Amino acid sequence: MNTQHTATSDSKPDKGSRREERKVEIRQRIIESCLQMMGQKHFQEITIKDICDQAQVARRTLYSYFASKEALLDEVSHSVLYAGTIDSFSDATQLFEGTADRLDAAFGNVGKPMELYQGESIQVFIQLIQNLTLRISANTALLQSFHKAALDFFEACLANEDTRDHLDPHMIADLTVNALVGIIMSWVNDQNYPAQQRINDLKEHIASVILLTPKNTSVNR
Repeated sequence: MNTQHTATSDSKPDKGSRREERKVEIRQRIIESCLQMMGQKHFQEITIKDICDQAQVARRTLYSYFASKEALLDEVSHSVLYAGTIDSFSDATQLFEGTADRLDAAFGNVGKPMELYQGESIQVFIQLIQNLTLRISANTALLQSFHKAALDFFEACLANEDTRDHLDPHMIADLTVNALVGIIMSWVNDQNYPAQQRINDLKEHIASVILLTPKNTSVNR
């Protein structure tokens, strides 16, 4: 009996793990389906039924993940506009020791969303920006998470021996977030705007401020 009990107990985490993986998969499928629909028509014209049909989920399933269509749009906005950038900051901290290498890795990935949304798909990106502009509360929450990621990144960098003393990570994080948001907005208004070049310029400026021995940390152009 003890053996049977142990086997049953051991199997529970596996079932729970599979259930959680399934939830993540469904959630991501709904987000991606919404993005696909936004590539075809404006978000205001998309119905919950459209998204459910595209994602192949029931309406009640969608609402178990997102309280409203607007909440789904907020999550899509986060996924496209900020999630990759936040991940790039945290990944750079974990994967690299030196501050120059961390800067290269983090800022080298910041412009990826803009590279993905070109041509006709730029309209999707613009819709997401417009959503954040109109929904101040959603925009504030996303900016806070963006700022937190930048702050954690620079706190880790400034703890290294290759950076200058007595620098304020809060100030540098503020500068970085505000500058990156400005670059993104400039690119949305004009797709010929050299966004990646400006991102690289920002990285070089930050490197010159925080590194003890500033060096050329340019990403490949």
